[in-house]
Parts: sequence; structure tokens; C-alpha cells
Amino acid sequence: MPHRDEDGNLRRGGRLINEKGQLIDQDGNLVNIFGRLINEKGELIDKDGNLVDEDGRLVNKEGELIDKNGNLVDEDGNLVDDEGYLIDKDGNRLPEEMELVPADFDGLTREEIVQLLQA
Repeated sequence: MPHRDEDGNLRRGGRLINEKGQLIDQDGNLVNIFGRLINEKGELIDKDGNLVDEDGRLVNKEGELIDKNGNLVDEDGNLVDDEGYLIDKDGNRLPEEMELVPADFDGLTREEIVQLLQA
């Protein structure tokens, strides 16, 4: 049941309530019952207003993981197009024979890194 606190603010369950009856944080942003930022549709968002999942990762309207440019991200962290093909950061499809390997260049010289990338 909503009540007024000692400062006259309307509260429910310890959370502030705006004039529309929605839960808000101290800055007036909409929040869910757990205090996470949400938009008018009740979807989780980050501080910049981007849709996010429960772990704070960017997602599209379908709930699929995306990067900051809107490219889909697969479970291994690779960028993929709508058909599941690997793409570069600009959305260009990579050759199918191209194998992505995690880059661990710690301790390598510039020449050794270039050789690895050319292999």
C-alpha cells in the first residue's frame, strides 16, 4: 500500500512512486521492483537507454545479444549476421574457411604477432 514518507514523497515497498504510480529512483528514472532501470514498456535498459538483458548485456527487441553497433553476437562472442554467418565489425561477411581464434598476444613482439596473423 502506498504511503507518504517524512519528506512527503509517495512510496511503496520502500521505493519512490511518481505521479503515474510508477516506481522511480532518486533521479526520477523508472525502475522495476528490484531497482533496475526500465523504459515505459517495462524493458530493462542501461543508463544510456539501450535495451539490456538481466546481466546488463546489450540486446535487440527480440532479446538477442548485440554489440554497440547493433550486430548480433553469438554465444562465443563472434559477430554474426541474421543467417548466422560470421561478419566483421562493419557487417561484411567473412569467408567461411576463415577460422577465428582467441587473440592472446601478451609477451609477443610485434613481428611475432604479424606472423601469427598472416599464418
